[in-house]
Amino acid sequence: MSTPLIISLSILDLTLAQLEAQLAGWGEPRYRAEQVFSWVYQRGAEDLCQMSNLPRGLRERLAERFQLALPEVVKKAQDREAEKFIFRLTDGFIIESVHIKSAEGGTFCLSTQVGCDLSCCFCASGQMPFRRNLSAGEIVGQLLALDRSGGRPSNLVYMGMGEPFLNYEATMKSLEILQEQKGYSLGARRITVSTAGVVPEIYRFAREAGQVNLAISLNATTDAKRQAIMPIARMYNLRQLLDAAWDYTEVTGRRISFEYVLVRDVNDSHHDADRLVEMLKGKLAHLNVIPFNPIQGTTFRRPTKKELERFVNYLRKGRISVTMRHSAGTKLAAACGQLAGQLEMRNGVPMDRDSE
Repeated sequence: MSTPLIISLSILDLTLAQLEAQLAGWGEPRYRAEQVFSWVYQRGAEDLCQMSNLPRGLRERLAERFQLALPEVVKKAQDREAEKFIFRLTDGFIIESVHIKSAEGGTFCLSTQVGCDLSCCFCASGQMPFRRNLSAGEIVGQLLALDRSGGRPSNLVYMGMGEPFLNYEATMKSLEILQEQKGYSLGARRITVSTAGVVPEIYRFAREAGQVNLAISLNATTDAKRQAIMPIARMYNLRQLLDAAWDYTEVTGRRISFEYVLVRDVNDSHHDADRLVEMLKGKLAHLNVIPFNPIQGTTFRRPTKKELERFVNYLRKGRISVTMRHSAGTKLAAACGQLAGQLEMRNGVPMDRDSE
């Protein structure tokens, strides 16, 4: 079946196949699309007219039809561990992305929505009103903007603002674009997509995403407790969620990751740890325990370092695969659960877009 012609404002919204189809409609050979992809994703072109190995007429036609504009960087903040980017989109909405630094190139954390509809109690993005989904090009544009500032990442995570599986089509399209060998050529096993537990899309992802990694925000060990802190759990219970998770491991042969945000006096008891061991022992799964990062508007408390270590050590005695995660960028409001489209700081407190 032929790929339909695409009319798009941003060339970043096109897969290689779509660009090939567009150029074929103009009478251009297939390899021209590969040249364009190389300029955009390998050579860092900032203007379509820069593409000097393309005929002048084609460059002009591309420039008339498409834009090559990355999200506008309106603010950056950094410390030794992380760099947070605040982007303004073409319609004025604000999103955030993060570069978590390391000697190997670090990890880029991308957003997939403006705001979030899930209202998870421990997450600043979940306290924002949902505005809209990002396009595939807007997701890709974040990575290119971070790349131009900090170089190529060693890993990529879809763990920023929004729920990727509630913007499934654009998320999957962005993955295709970034993995394209003629373009950015980022390996699937270096990419992780995180979901709060949209069960139908977990099944789809297992069959459509190849070797891309999957992480699930678990955060509780009973339905009652999970429903209290993650409203999506009222739609999909733990049994349904775990069935989907084990389906992913069976279909892909890949280990699945579970994220567990540890909140003091909420989900940090020995009973919680025992239930985690019961869930995960003998499974192709890894658990990341992440201390709750403070956000405005919640009474939740971060565990002490000793409490965190005690919980993780108890889990290790149960012989499951577990890591105690360090939260980089906490002082920048750039750590897990802290992204909220913030533009300004007043007396050390982040202000969101609506409060300006």
